[in-house]
Amino acid sequence: MALPPALQSSTTPYELEFMAMEDVLEIVPLFSMDRIRLLTGVFGPFRPPAKAKIPMWMAMDLKSRRKCHIVPPDWLTPGVFEGGNKLRVLQRASL
Repeated sequence: MALPPALQSSTTPYELEFMAMEDVLEIVPLFSMDRIRLLTGVFGPFRPPAKAKIPMWMAMDLKSRRKCHIVPPDWLTPGVFEGGNKLRVLQRASL
């Protein structure tokens, strides 16, 4: 991808996508499994209906295999930006 010289030293879209996939999401697993040890950490145990926190790339893979339900983050719920909560929600989501 040819980028202008001003943007060549900044983060590329592919690097941003890679970093975003490491964000941790909550899921409700549809299977039972003990903890698993990955390079990025230890995740689990997976026992339905208890929630578990895993990286986004893993959540998307499990979702495509119909092995979990992804729990939407608080800042993604409808109506959360109504009223004066917008700034507070954005600050909480960036932490």
